[in-house]
Amino acid sequence: YLAEDLTFSETTTIGAINWWGFYDLDNPPAVETFRIRFYSSRAGDGLPGDVLWEQSLSNAARTATGRHVLLGVSPLEYFYEWTMPAPFVALAETTYWLEISQIADITSGFRWEDGFSGNRRYAGLNYAIFSDWRISAEMIDRSLQLVAIPEPAAITLALLAAAWSRRSISLMK
Repeated sequence: YLAEDLTFSETTTIGAINWWGFYDLDNPPAVETFRIRFYSSRAGDGLPGDVLWEQSLSNAARTATGRHVLLGVSPLEYFYEWTMPAPFVALAETTYWLEISQIADITSGFRWEDGFSGNRRYAGLNYAIFSDWRISAEMIDRSLQLVAIPEPAAITLALLAAAWSRRSISLMK
């Protein structure tokens, strides 16, 4: 398993996750299941701790990007989109770990793709041969997007602004 650490400057409600990945042998399964988890950060070593939120999803929306990953057989890159059935609330200035794992057909060799944000850190790794989480040997970021749900006050303000702009336009006619 592979996890990316996340910290938010303000409390954020996450409602969707998008990520990029590929299959080692360019063999995406017809049916697959992903497990998405948010973990706390352990006291002491800061690695993934308790599971705070978990969902499994079958057949996430998967779109080929047209790009190839320059590894092995040069597999296609895929973009995944998922609207979460229940949001995850991340508190400000708290470190969380996000795991995205393909758990159904592990023979496909799914790999969550590396990202290059310029803010590279070590990832958390937990392979079957390990008894616990470890830090990756190389500094990497995972390729992902977290989509926040706006707070109700922000939504109300946006709706009022939209209503006012429509009214202003109609008054100008």
